Amino acid sequence: MTNPWATIFGSYHYSLLKSFAEVAKSALGAQEPPPGRTKAQEVAKGWDRLALLGIVTMLLYPALDELAKKVTGDKQARARRSGPFGLVDAVSSVAKKEQSISTAAQRVVTPAPQTKSAAELLMNREFYSGHEIYDPHAHFATQAQQVGRYLLNQLGQLGQWEKAETKEQKRRFWQGQAGASFRKSAAEKLATDIASSKVGTEPEDPQDHENRVLRRDILDDLRKGNSKSLDDALAKGEITRKQVQSLEHRARLTPLQDTVHGFTYKEIWRVYQVASPGEKKELEPLVNQKRMNLLRSSRPAPTTPNP
Repeated sequence: MTNPWATIFGSYHYSLLKSFAEVAKSALGAQEPPPGRTKAQEVAKGWDRLALLGIVTMLLYPALDELAKKVTGDKQARARRSGPFGLVDAVSSVAKKEQSISTAAQRVVTPAPQTKSAAELLMNREFYSGHEIYDPHAHFATQAQQVGRYLLNQLGQLGQWEKAETKEQKRRFWQGQAGASFRKSAAEKLATDIASSKVGTEPEDPQDHENRVLRRDILDDLRKGNSKSLDDALAKGEITRKQVQSLEHRARLTPLQDTVHGFTYKEIWRVYQVASPGEKKELEPLVNQKRMNLLRSSRPAPTTPNP
């Protein structure tokens, strides 16, 4: 964990993990007290630290989460956890299926970006998503754009800014600099993972990428009741009439409904099972529609009677 070519912040993460072990040893009486302190005082100190950890985790941060939601106007906003509270939050998020184990593990072991990037470029594959970085059969200029965008995404804060492609994502980026963080619910994460698996692993063409970001911005604006970006794009010939109809239809759906509307009944049922009560209410019309479609398709075709 101290090798800079293997991980970054290794010593810091090690100290955090060690602090948990030291507190547990103190609370359980397994820690030898320092000179001038009794065994009982050492145990009391351990339980005092555990109590503080519990109070901040279960009382202070939930209150800060509500404040973040009100300040940003985003229901997914929450206060960023730091230090030992970040590790507790990582474990909690895995238990709630809001993060994968591999994502949460990076709160403890963060791969060195230069080593990770070199390995991904060598294999032409992003380890997390499985997507190719560049199209080896495309024109050299296209490959250069794809590799350049990938490299920009690896450059710390600049990379985070580059990954924030839409106006909504950039707004969240700046709010993140002020201490807010955003996390999908278990249903939203599962829906996003299923949707991503349908896309394939081929790298995105630069022009297709620009068009996708444009349509995403238009969709976000339409959901806020603003059609100016849609009208401008249509006037400039950047989108077709068919795309306008699709965007207007999607704008009437919630983001979660929009993600799952093309799923099979089995896929949408998986999302429904991990959804919160409010999300279940969102999904029920689509679930019922998919169920009816499935029942209709499973009915035997009517036979023509003999004359």
